[in-house]
Amino acid sequence: MRLSPLQRKELAERLLVWLKDKGIDDCSNTHSTLTQCGEEIDEPLFNLWKAYELLRIMGRIELNNPNGRKGFRVLDFTPLSVLVLKTDNFKKEVQKDMLVRILKNLKKQYASIWDEAIGEIEEKS
Repeated sequence: MRLSPLQRKELAERLLVWLKDKGIDDCSNTHSTLTQCGEEIDEPLFNLWKAYELLRIMGRIELNNPNGRKGFRVLDFTPLSVLVLKTDNFKKEVQKDMLVRILKNLKKQYASIWDEAIGEIEEKS
């Protein structure tokens, strides 16, 4: 079952609260941490990964390593309803990450006309 945006936001906030309650502000193994959280708050691991992605996009979590395999650190435990961007560089990184995700989705969804659309954009630039 897919999560609605509101459900994903609520689950991300529950994950953030769980991390704060457990005193986890630096994590070396994301999978095991999310598995433990899922067991304790009775949520499927797949849904927690979606919530984790939202926390990354919203700037609450930062990867310890760019490939994402070495865990994360919590930058801010502020609820998601409060917009927090630490610096302009961080803001650019978050915006770029969001744009990449959107473009990947659009490329997949409109694969048959993708190259033609990119060609039009390049001609007009």
